[in-house]
Amino acid sequence: MQFLKNVLCAVILLCAVSISAQDQSGKNLLMIGESASSLGMGGAGVTGKTLDYFIMNPASIGSLERLGVSLQYGNLIPDYKNPNISIAFPTSYGNFGAAFKMIDMPDSVDMTKAYYGTIGTAKEFNDKLKVGLSAEFMTGTESEGGVLYFGLGLGAIYSFSYMKATSSGLGFYNPEIAFSLKGGIPLDEDTSSANLNLLTLGYSFDFFRNKYFTLALSNEVSAINFYSDFPVKFGIQSVIMEHYIVRVGGNYPDGYDYADFTAGLGYRFKHDKFMVQADYSFVHLDDSTFVHYAGLTFEFGELDRTPPVTKIETDNLYISPNYDGKQDYVMIDLDVSDKSKIQGWTLQVIDSSNLVVREYKVSERDMKKSLTPVEFAKAIFRKKESMVVPDKVMWDGTDRNGVIVKDGKYQYSFTAWDERNNFSLKKTGDINVDNDMPAAEVKTEYLLFSPNGDNKKDELIITQNIKSQPND
Repeated sequence: MQFLKNVLCAVILLCAVSISAQDQSGKNLLMIGESASSLGMGGAGVTGKTLDYFIMNPASIGSLERLGVSLQYGNLIPDYKNPNISIAFPTSYGNFGAAFKMIDMPDSVDMTKAYYGTIGTAKEFNDKLKVGLSAEFMTGTESEGGVLYFGLGLGAIYSFSYMKATSSGLGFYNPEIAFSLKGGIPLDEDTSSANLNLLTLGYSFDFFRNKYFTLALSNEVSAINFYSDFPVKFGIQSVIMEHYIVRVGGNYPDGYDYADFTAGLGYRFKHDKFMVQADYSFVHLDDSTFVHYAGLTFEFGELDRTPPVTKIETDNLYISPNYDGKQDYVMIDLDVSDKSKIQGWTLQVIDSSNLVVREYKVSERDMKKSLTPVEFAKAIFRKKESMVVPDKVMWDGTDRNGVIVKDGKYQYSFTAWDERNNFSLKKTGDINVDNDMPAAEVKTEYLLFSPNGDNKKDELIITQNIKSQPND
C-alpha cells in the first residue's frame, strides 16, 4: 500500500504534456467541471456528496458536517491555466458554499479567458433528500469581445436504502439518483459563448464490496444548452482499504470535445478532527494530448462521535394505580444534552417477561413520515433545531391499551440519539406496581373476660391473620 501511496504522490506532480490543442472550446471546459475526482470518471459526479462537486451540483454540500475547502488545478498546454477554489460551511439553517474558477486558454475557438463564480446553499431535508440552490455569474473574453452571464442552479440528491450495510459481494448498495439544472441569460449581444445552460440526470451505486474494497458505478446524461448535445458520462470507482482510490471513465458521444477517456487516482484520510483527500486524473483531449488535473479537498473541525448524555429519575418506587388519589402514578424526570441536534428518544416500561407494556417516544422519522409539498416549502426556511425532550413523563400504571397492568416489578429503560446516530447507553431502573390491599383478620374464642385474678377468663386471646405482599 505504501507503494501505491508513493505512486499517487508522484503522478500528482506530473506536468502537462506539451502538445498544442486544436479547435478546443473554453466554454465546454466551463460546463464539464474541474473536479479531479469527477474527471477521473469521465466527468460524472452529479451524485457526488463532497465539496469538490459543488460547482456541478449545489446539493453536494447538503450533508457537510464541518468547514470544507477544495483546491483544484488543471493544465492543458504550457500557457493554459485552470485554477478552482471552493469553500463551504454548515449552519443551523443549512450549508452555504461559494466557488471561483478561471480559465485562460488563448487558443480556444470561443472563450479565451473567463472568470466564473457561484454562491449557493444546500439543505438535508431528511436522511434521504438533499436539495441545493445557487446563483452563478461569469465574465470573460472571446475573439470578438467581452462576455457576461448570470444564471441560477438547482440540484437534488436522493438516497435509497436497498441492502443492509453488513452485506457483501455483488449487489445494489447505496443507490442514489440526482439532477442538476443550470440556466441563465447572457448579458451581452453575442450569446454563443455565454450560453451555459445545462441539465444533468444521473445515478450511482456500489455493485461490489467486501472488507477490502468497493466498486461503484456512476452514470449520467447531460443536455448541453438543453437541446444541442447529449453526452452520456460513465465512471467506475474503487475504494481500497478505505484510503486508496482508483477511477476510470469516459463520455460518448463526445459532446464536450473532451474527456472521451479518463482515469485517475486518489488518497483519502479521515480523522475525527479533519479529513483530507488528494486526487489526480488525466483526461484525453485529442490524439495523444492529455489534460492533467490535481485536487486537494480538506474538511476541518471535530466531528461529534459521542452519544448524548442522559439522566433519569423517578419520584416513587411504588405505585398503586387504583384511582384512589394516593400514588396512582409515577413521575419520571428526563434530561438529555449533546453537542449535536437530538434526533429522537424513547422511554419503555418492560415487564418481568421482557415485554414492552408501555412506550413513549418521539423521533424525526415519526414526525416526518412523508415530505409533502407544503412541508417541503416550510422546511426550506426552517432552522435546524434539536428535538425537544420533555422534562417529565407520567406513567399511570397502564399498558399501551390503557389497561392497568398486573402487580409486580417493572423496569423502565431510557435512551436518546443525535443526528449523527450516536446512541446513548440505556438508563434503567425499577418501578413496583401493587394494587392488592393487605388483608387482615382477627378473632377470639370469647368476647367477655374478667381480669380479676380468679383464673377464670382472666385473659382475652386475640388471633391475627395478615395477608400481604413482601413489599407492602
